[in-house]
Amino acid sequence: MTMRFSKSSASGQAAIEFILLGIVIVVALICITVVALGSDSPASGTEKGSVEFEQTRTGAVKGKYIDSDSSGKHYYVTVENNGYEADHEVSLAEYNAAQVGADFPIVLTDSDSVKSDEVQEETDNADAAKS
Repeated sequence: MTMRFSKSSASGQAAIEFILLGIVIVVALICITVVALGSDSPASGTEKGSVEFEQTRTGAVKGKYIDSDSSGKHYYVTVENNGYEADHEVSLAEYNAAQVGADFPIVLTDSDSVKSDEVQEETDNADAAKS
């Protein structure tokens, strides 16, 4: 008397259901693990506290860009140092003074253009706060 598992026997049906349930559980655990390990976190490494951000407190300006949202304009420079790269938010005056290849942090002078940039940024921030 040999025992065979087939769909028609009760024990065969239970074995097949057990295997399918096991596969579903394993796939669910893999998905949960991937999400828990941070697959949804930013890959850029530019958030404050990251190694890249800390290593680029000084370095050379590699680029710059402006990001606008409902709270106003935000000015950023991309800084590179020893192979690390991160974006740093700066003031309008620093943004305007930043040149690709120049040193970061940006050193501002007391010129009239810097003062007018600071006044313009304060005006932009006040306008954004009103809306």
